[in-house]
Amino acid sequence: MMRVTATGVSRRLKALTQWVFPPVCVQTGTPTRSLDLSAPLWAEMAKQTEQRFCSRCALPVAPSAPSEVCGACLQRPPPYEHTRAAFRYQDLARDWVQAMKYGPDMSYAEVMAQCWYRRLGAMQAPVAEPVYLIPVPLHPDRLRERGFNQSLELAKRLAALNGTHQWVVCADWVRRVQPTSPQASLSAKARQDNLKQAFQLTAQGREHLAMLKQGTVVMVDDVMTTGSTLFSLGQRLRQPNPRLRLEAWVFARANVN
Repeated sequence: MMRVTATGVSRRLKALTQWVFPPVCVQTGTPTRSLDLSAPLWAEMAKQTEQRFCSRCALPVAPSAPSEVCGACLQRPPPYEHTRAAFRYQDLARDWVQAMKYGPDMSYAEVMAQCWYRRLGAMQAPVAEPVYLIPVPLHPDRLRERGFNQSLELAKRLAALNGTHQWVVCADWVRRVQPTSPQASLSAKARQDNLKQAFQLTAQGREHLAMLKQGTVVMVDDVMTTGSTLFSLGQRLRQPNPRLRLEAWVFARANVN
């Protein structure tokens, strides 16, 4: 008798769904093969990733640079080993992030996750599984105002696209305990000050992190600008387990210091 695994069922359901509801480009309305984005638009987005970037912070580095780590990260290493940025914060990527965050408009969440997951698959550096996805939390006041946490919604969709039990969303491991000012209008120094003591591990999160010996803990966010939010969150996540394998995954990275 043929054994049907959960992964196999997930893939068959996905294929059935695409047959009943064929994918359509969110920008043009034209039919597509797999992504909810036309091939020309996907090719345009993929071009953003052709240059060389620092492996720690995902900012551009010179093609002739002797190291894959930029000077700033060598001088002040972030608390995470790797940043996987799917796209630059420009053009469609910027438009989708802003629509989702400030609209608020959830209609782009699925295509963002699809494009993000495809880019993750194209990155050469392997990821040690299981993967514990920790979306950057919102303060309860901001969550009530917006109605959803965009990072959580994207993390859930990434895990679903993976289709295995190896990618787990762990939204209850950390919480935001201080209502911070909106980051978009602040300088790098002001962002750092704004985030001091902003995050707190839950009892469950502290316990799980302390015991982890395998896999990768991944902070998930929609956009990385100065990196202050992920730096602060990463420091907090490392406290119970300094040997933690920790990465940052962002949909879009702004080319600023």
